[in-house]
Amino acid sequence: MPRHSQYKVGTIIGDKAYSVQCIVDAPKYSDYLPTVQKMIDSLVIYQ
Repeated sequence: MPRHSQYKVGTIIGDKAYSVQCIVDAPKYSDYLPTVQKMIDSLVIYQ
């Protein structure tokens, strides 16, 4: 069983790439996921 779980998301806007990665202990992944999703949803990229 893996010790860590990852959540990765990314996008490309124009000529720039943006990514967010979260690595947590596997047993706590579901505990952190809602917070990580809220953080990602709150990101704003200004051009």
